[in-house]
Parts: sequence; structure tokens; C-alpha cells
Amino acid sequence: MSSEPPIDRDAVWHRLRELTDARKSIVPAWVEHKSDAGEVYFYNAETQASVWEKPAELQTAGEIVLAESTWKEYKDPEGRVYFHDATSGKTAWDPPESLLELKGTTSHPTVPFL
Repeated sequence: MSSEPPIDRDAVWHRLRELTDARKSIVPAWVEHKSDAGEVYFYNAETQASVWEKPAELQTAGEIVLAESTWKEYKDPEGRVYFHDATSGKTAWDPPESLLELKGTTSHPTVPFL
């Protein structure tokens, strides 16, 4: 039995709808590019800023909800995937139930922009 609190699916759906509605009104100034080395980066034509991480304006609602999770996915130097919870300090090789459930929730086919 998991000691993690259950995901509030209604709250997640509400957040996804908010993000989807907000995204419909945004015309992003960010454009995705590739460096000479083939690495993806993002350029903002208005501010002339370049960043490696995908700006929130370009993220899908699902990506934003997952980004708000305390669990994050990383790779060790050998390329193995592991998971870390910044709140509890826990680390795991297998994805935590709450993250799997959240990923399942955010991939619902009726929510646009995922």
C-alpha cells in the first residue's frame, strides 16, 4: 500500500482546463530551434532571449501539470532514469504511483493541447 496521498483528479482536470483556456489566448513569441550540435533551444524574438528549457508558453497543459508535481525525472551519469521528490527528499528508480497516476490523468484524450 502506498503512503503517498491520492491525486485529486477534479483539481487536476480543473487546472488542465484553466491552462488550456489561457493557452488559447496566447500567441507565443518563443520559437523552437536546433543548435549546430543538434540540441533544442528556444528563442524569444521580442526579448531576444534564448533558453534551453521549454518556456511555459510553449508547454502543453499536461506538461505544466507534471512540472508542478514535486516528483521529477532525472538521468544519472550512466543514463539510467531515476525519480526525486524535492519535498520529501526521496529518490526512487521506479516511477512513484502518484506520478504515474498524474501522467495517466494528463494524457486524457478529451483535453486539448496535451
